[in-house]
Amino acid sequence: MKKGWKIALAAGAGLSVLFAAGVVATKTVFETRFSGHITTSSSDAWSVYAFDGIQLEECSFSSDKGQMLAGVKYSIEGLQPKGVVVFAHGFGAGGQRGYMDFFHRLMQQGYAVFAYDATANDKSEGDSVGGLPQGVADLDHAIQYAKQQPEYAGLPMFLMGYSWGAYSVGNVLNFQPDVQGAVILAGFDDSAELCVTEFSGQLGRYGWAAKLLRPCAEVYERLLFGKYAAVSAMSGFRKSDAPVMIVHGGKDTTVPPAIGYHKFYAKYGNDPRFTFVYKENCGHNIMRASGYLDEVLLDKIGAFLDSAL
Repeated sequence: MKKGWKIALAAGAGLSVLFAAGVVATKTVFETRFSGHITTSSSDAWSVYAFDGIQLEECSFSSDKGQMLAGVKYSIEGLQPKGVVVFAHGFGAGGQRGYMDFFHRLMQQGYAVFAYDATANDKSEGDSVGGLPQGVADLDHAIQYAKQQPEYAGLPMFLMGYSWGAYSVGNVLNFQPDVQGAVILAGFDDSAELCVTEFSGQLGRYGWAAKLLRPCAEVYERLLFGKYAAVSAMSGFRKSDAPVMIVHGGKDTTVPPAIGYHKFYAKYGNDPRFTFVYKENCGHNIMRASGYLDEVLLDKIGAFLDSAL
């Protein structure tokens, strides 16, 4: 065997070993980052009884691995909704119980809300989330369930999500392109990119090395979640004709605008199908920047939903 081939084979073997080590390291990080069942603390949870006129119906539906997810159908008593919003919550604070004031305002604007606890959150089954694409799988199954409900028959269906849920909304358009519209609040394009961003912050001055782990993260997620890890929000935007509203805070360090808003704006900033709202002095909690629900933002969201009817 020629020397050149020997060197090439040795280099290939070395790269394979490094890649395998990277996948193992990624597995360890994922199992730590996404382990355990997440429960909303009482200080973060709203009671439905704090709001007048809300009626609710608890329900359940199965997700990708057969795990049962807890859902809730919200509406204003005596008000015929003009559409339904399927809402996907963020990561780390539990399920959908922390958004009741937000839901109430949507209902006042004339929309029913279908919300749910994602896998391993609050009342839903699951020992751990496992990774961010689980949110896409859960939302896909939530939409399938909502489409089968008699009370939503004939109603325009919108998707809305915050942070992890916003990523899920953009990505699920690959599988549910026929919705009436989508609202992405502090979202990002794909899961591996956010993982690399988090790794980079943790590695400090060696943050550049985190980019080397992206292929490992992509492979690991694909093994765990299949088709739900093989897409992005950008590919979802291409597959759907639905109007999209994208909202982000300029001081968001949890989901930097560079991997969400700026990326989307660079491609679709001049596309009339897209509505962009950039809150320059706001961080990640864009719905409650000052500690209170942002009424101006809610009015803009309501106007967007109405325009897409």
